[in-house]
Amino acid sequence: MATAIKTAYETYLVDLSGLDDSLNKAWVDRVASVTTNRLAQASVRQAAALLSAQEHGVGVLRDDHVGVVMTGPSSAALADCQDEYHFYLVDDNSGSPDPFISRGDFAGSAQMVLQNGRWLVDVFTTTHVTCVY
Repeated sequence: MATAIKTAYETYLVDLSGLDDSLNKAWVDRVASVTTNRLAQASVRQAAALLSAQEHGVGVLRDDHVGVVMTGPSSAALADCQDEYHFYLVDDNSGSPDPFISRGDFAGSAQMVLQNGRWLVDVFTTTHVTCVY
């Protein structure tokens, strides 16, 4: 079961990494396939904010040292260390990294739910708390 949870989460991270590059129906469908409606809508708003700020992501957001704890028969909490050295935002015009965004390995978490036999990301958060592992 933990493998299916991690796979859904990792798929979401990959899709989230490309949200500003491909904000179209195909991207929304991919994100919606691994998230609840609530998180899919929040992800679209996040993509729109990046487009409006004229920024885009470089690299792929990925996790290191993932831990999964079952919180019920159809829910789980996931904690990870998100690699934000290799994924970061840059200005569309200059190509320079956003100076207001810290880069590093930061603690993150997700709430996962089982719906219709599939694990979905329901809540996703990242922090600026440095991971130590």
